[in-house]
Amino acid sequence: TGINGEKRVSCQCSHMTSFAVLMSFVSDYNPLEATVTIVLLGASLGCLFFTIIAYIPAKEMRRARIVWINLLLVISLMLSIIAFYFMELVVTNNVKENKVPDAADAASIPCVIVASLMNYFWLCQMAWMVCEAVVLYQAIVRVFATHISKCMFILFNLACWGIPMIFPIIGFIWGRTDVANPKTCFLRQKYGLV
Repeated sequence: TGINGEKRVSCQCSHMTSFAVLMSFVSDYNPLEATVTIVLLGASLGCLFFTIIAYIPAKEMRRARIVWINLLLVISLMLSIIAFYFMELVVTNNVKENKVPDAADAASIPCVIVASLMNYFWLCQMAWMVCEAVVLYQAIVRVFATHISKCMFILFNLACWGIPMIFPIIGFIWGRTDVANPKTCFLRQKYGLV
């Protein structure tokens, strides 16, 4: 129970897993963390790029649509890392210019765009993983019906790139610039988008 009798829920954890750090709604800028983030994002982006390069000489493998689903998942991972990198740039730029907003302020347009893009690309990753699960189900359980038709592959593309776009659009319409936390350029907890 809170100060004026209102009910509150408070969660605490004694570990700093990557998910706990990402979901932290209280954040202060730390230059060391920013540097480590940029270096690790670069390493992840490089490894994903080399994953794509590894498929280039394998023409026979590229004919399989499951490989294309894997490549599209890798591309969505790369795009989310790039969006995360831009989030880091926006936050770092605000800190360097001493324009660190309060969490109650409205977010800047670049901050809202970056938060929406990260939301979109993370949802795309989940959608591509669901498509991979469907294909694996067909390959393991329905052994004789494992071929992915061109029509089904087009439906996968429309679903995995289109359906996730609905949620950032709804968030933007619902909350305008209030959808993103101006201090961290991450989605606000306020509208239930996190």
